[in-house]
Amino acid sequence: QAPTGCCFPPRSTRLSSPPSPSPSPSPSPPPSPPPSPLPSPSCT
Repeated sequence: QAPTGCCFPPRSTRLSSPPSPSPSPSPSPPPSPPPSPLPSPSCT
């Protein structure tokens, strides 16, 4: 007799809860690029 529940859940449970997580509706925005170095008059 094959163990069911702990190691081998029934197929109905597997279909109900797929292992692959659903993709998030709003992905995190990409990291903002560093500000371009502008020649400030005070430095020159």
